[in-house]
Amino acid sequence: MSSQIMFSHIRQKFAKAKSLAVTDEETADLSATRLSISNSLTSVHKQCEDDDNEESNKLLDIGRVASWAVGFEKLLNDEMGLHVFTEFLKKEFSQENIQFWIECEKLKKLSDPDE
Repeated sequence: MSSQIMFSHIRQKFAKAKSLAVTDEETADLSATRLSISNSLTSVHKQCEDDDNEESNKLLDIGRVASWAVGFEKLLNDEMGLHVFTEFLKKEFSQENIQFWIECEKLKKLSDPDE
């Protein structure tokens, strides 16, 4: 089913609905997995386990991961947070966005204008 047909089908359902609330069954065709805090933390831990980097193999404590949700800057300033976010963007085919930001941050830190 093409995405345009799928979204048209969803719009029709919303137009007929008395509420915008939908059941899991109604959204099952859109996504096989539901986003939840536990799934997100599991994914972060799995990412760390899959990584060859020794520092990455340490389990992330919940407070560290929770701090990423408090502020995007905290995620970007945390080496592991940046790594996990970059991996997420790879899956979303948007990695070039974070790579551009990283290069801009490196440029800001240069002291010699000729570099």
